[in-house]
Amino acid sequence: MVIPITRDELGDMMRFQVKVRSEWVAVYSASPDQTIWPQVTWGWTPFEKRMDVRRIMPALDAIADRFLELKPEGGRFFIDAAGAYYKDDVAQLSLPPFVNFQYRC
Repeated sequence: MVIPITRDELGDMMRFQVKVRSEWVAVYSASPDQTIWPQVTWGWTPFEKRMDVRRIMPALDAIADRFLELKPEGGRFFIDAAGAYYKDDVAQLSLPPFVNFQYRC
């Protein structure tokens, strides 16, 4: 799946980060109830620490929607300048990315 995105939108995804990870532009989680939040802990995030960012960034909503199609139980996904990835049950990164970015002006 290809998602059109601007550099500013990618920057917005980065600005919402609470736990900065040098290897990724941004890391988010999504749950089956459609909530999306930036990573704040390692492992499972308590409900009271989840800052829902759905409906703030349309490109992020599209990424999370595609992720939940592939993994209905939800989980964490990882974003870099090329696209978005997730880890499978044995912690192997999804390659190629499950979403590719197409940059627009």
